[in-house]
Amino acid sequence: MFYYTLKARGVELEIPFTIPILVDRRVAMMTYLSGIV
Repeated sequence: MFYYTLKARGVELEIPFTIPILVDRRVAMMTYLSGIV
């Protein structure tokens, strides 16, 4: 929402294409078991 507020005011903001997320054992295990990675 913050991005859209700045965009409405005409402020240029560069958004990164990769956003780091925290990975714990549960997320890693579900990712591994689901075959995503």
